[in-house]
Amino acid sequence: MNFQVLEVRIPKSWEQNSTWRHKRCNRSNTYRNRSFIHNMSGLVCHRALILIDHGSKVPEANDQIAKVASLVAKRLPNTFVTFAHMELAKPDLMEAFTLCVENNARNITVCPFFLFPGKHCTVDIPQMAQNCASKFSRVTCNVVEPLGVHEKLVDIVLERAGFPIE
Repeated sequence: MNFQVLEVRIPKSWEQNSTWRHKRCNRSNTYRNRSFIHNMSGLVCHRALILIDHGSKVPEANDQIAKVASLVAKRLPNTFVTFAHMELAKPDLMEAFTLCVENNARNITVCPFFLFPGKHCTVDIPQMAQNCASKFSRVTCNVVEPLGVHEKLVDIVLERAGFPIE
């Protein structure tokens, strides 16, 4: 397959952040292999969604993003859905990105599975995505904002705390 990188986009509000270009610190760690989650529609998917979290040394913590990706995949039958960890666990973003491209994705959206736009979301993940996209041609990559402040999160907080949702 012959691909060409068309662009890597990050939210405009992050471009004004003078620290977004800082280098990511590399760590050498032992990684545990994880399975990828993706849709099983049998259709060729030209769009892909990668959910990325921090990663943990605790395998059960890493399993959570796989479960979320599986739930998302059920709602997006025409999109290739997978997950990645920034560090401490596998798959990493490059492995997830490669899997998306191998499955015919031309437009890859990277969604940081974080609550707020700290350094990982505004600096590290966009740089990692740009690095991944540069390895392929004719592929666009878009890094979206993290979960952030959202009305639906309020419902989750109330439910977990045992308060009625009105």
